[in-house]
Amino acid sequence: MTTHEINWGKCIEVSSDGAKAMTGKVSGVVARIQNAAKNCNSTHCILHRYALVTKRISATFKSVLYEAVKIINFIKSKPLQSRIFKAMCEDMGSLHTTLLLHTEVRWLSRGKMLVRIFELRKELMAYFIGHKFELSDRLNNMAWLSTLAYLADIFEKLNELCLVLHGKQVNILQANDKLVAFSRKIQYWISAVEQNKFECFQKLSDFLEESEVDLDMEIRDGIKTHLSSLQQSLSDYFPNLENQDNYWVQNPFKIKEKPKGFHSMDYGNLIELSSDT
Repeated sequence: MTTHEINWGKCIEVSSDGAKAMTGKVSGVVARIQNAAKNCNSTHCILHRYALVTKRISATFKSVLYEAVKIINFIKSKPLQSRIFKAMCEDMGSLHTTLLLHTEVRWLSRGKMLVRIFELRKELMAYFIGHKFELSDRLNNMAWLSTLAYLADIFEKLNELCLVLHGKQVNILQANDKLVAFSRKIQYWISAVEQNKFECFQKLSDFLEESEVDLDMEIRDGIKTHLSSLQQSLSDYFPNLENQDNYWVQNPFKIKEKPKGFHSMDYGNLIELSSDT
């Protein structure tokens, strides 16, 4: 910035991944930028939303997540096992014939991986009859499968949100609207779970209906707690979601009072614009 003589005063927003080197209060990059650019705000990079799901996840849910990863890695670790599993899926007429290999680098892969392993659970059960594995009994455990179904659902919802936010020509106002909507959806999901209504989580709902069982109360409470934590994380990362300072940009014809930071002359021009028929 100094070399190219770029004025720090023009920097109004900085996005980081949340690492200590970036967000440290004294020597972090964000703090140093804000020291130079007094009016600069900071936000958490949307590319690193994996933290939203796992940062405050319960030990039980985290265990299911990691065990699902181990199951997939076991199948994919040897080419012969992968080919045998693929052939078995084809014989059973499965929609999918392969499992997605999980990677730590791209958290979006976890969402796709969880969906795939849940949809192939019956094929995996059949496969493990002839291939011993320490975690094979998980596929007969209703509590484990119910938790897996929920995790597949919530990761899928977050994946969809992330893809929308990364769409072409998506501006900050549109992204903010999507995040506000998602936060409100979470509140609705919490309310639904409290009433033992799980239609908003398609895979979990279908699994419970297919199995003709009620969701374990401990898992239900775990889902509610996780959703509440997810909503709190969203609020922590984006503290100004409900800020209406830029509402005039989206709805100039509905503004009834001078927006914050507006010069009186600019507001006068906005009034003329909003009244021009």
